Amino acid sequence: MFESLLRVRGEQYIEGNPLFDRSNTAHSLLIHGSDFSGKMTHALEAARRRSCRHNGELHCECDSCRDFSTYSMKNVVILSHRDYEMRIRSAITHFQRLKTRWLQIYLIKSVRVLLMSYHEALLGAQDTKTSALFAQAGEVDLLLDDLLALQPEEAVAKLGELEKSLSPLFAYKKTRITIDAMRSLHSWMHSTSVDDLPRFAIIEGMDESTVGANNSILKILEEPADHAFFIILAERPIRLLPTILSRLQKHFIIPVTEEERKKLLSTFFYIDDAHITSLRDFILQGAGYPLQEIHGSAVKFASSIVDAEHVGSTDMDAMFAPIDSMQLLSYYLEQVVVSLAEQQGRGVISLISYASMVKEIRESYGKAKVYNQQVRTFLDTLYYSLMAVRR
Repeated sequence: MFESLLRVRGEQYIEGNPLFDRSNTAHSLLIHGSDFSGKMTHALEAARRRSCRHNGELHCECDSCRDFSTYSMKNVVILSHRDYEMRIRSAITHFQRLKTRWLQIYLIKSVRVLLMSYHEALLGAQDTKTSALFAQAGEVDLLLDDLLALQPEEAVAKLGELEKSLSPLFAYKKTRITIDAMRSLHSWMHSTSVDDLPRFAIIEGMDESTVGANNSILKILEEPADHAFFIILAERPIRLLPTILSRLQKHFIIPVTEEERKKLLSTFFYIDDAHITSLRDFILQGAGYPLQEIHGSAVKFASSIVDAEHVGSTDMDAMFAPIDSMQLLSYYLEQVVVSLAEQQGRGVISLISYASMVKEIRESYGKAKVYNQQVRTFLDTLYYSLMAVRR
């Protein structure tokens, strides 16, 4: 999807972006910006430009750029614990709806971003639990080659097989980046490249990883390889260690404007929906998540806290039922904060009380991610913590 955002922003934006400048000699980069702003797409376009056999032109047809056109390149590794399932299911929904070649390739690329987390460079970091997943990722990749060769109508008929093949990868929830993974990356980045292409390691979520993993990053940054690039994606770079930040060239991705969002959805997805207020909403809706229920639950949660009226266990079960993943939890808490802000704006709660509750939400959520807390346990604990803060 965010590849189309680059096209919406136009050639002037792309050519004028220092991130995409091939003469930029920095090998350690930070790409930061808000969630769902296209950080991964910017990182992959930067990798394509630097891998190009020619000069990184927009429509280059060299062998490297052809591989990047379907994300079948082998010189990029991604480490992330993002919710791939949400993005892929959304891509499947829209491909089934429109059956266009562009959406067919969009789906294939969405899956291959996931498969880059099972790159051969990370084989040394596998264990008994994940070794079968690496083999499964290989099977999915072969299936994608088959889908790419089909016409859209024929490819749609194979989507059930694709979803079945992806199920084991969806079921495995990676919660953090490990020291073993970083060590494997370090070895791969310093090894000889047989295809004479630069190598890229794209890391997303370091601000939520262990101290050991952060120290492993420092080792990579302190011992850079001439033919390798290290790219960190972050929403809040301030959470990274100062010793890491000081070694990174920083690139900020501007948020998607309302005009850009509308143009992107209407041009590439044939959607003109005033109710879709963000690209995250669009992806969640496409993935089949009940946004109206989530919004209603968030309002009920916030109102209960503000009114200091405890919700019964049965009602609490119903209130939290739609929230079954960390990605949805993040979205849900944003809606709770929005509802609290509305109540504060109406004078129902003071600014001090509102600020205290928002601080409690953010700090609690940060700890939940670090310690991989169960979603329902987190929500129960947060609910009673906010009740105490309200008093």
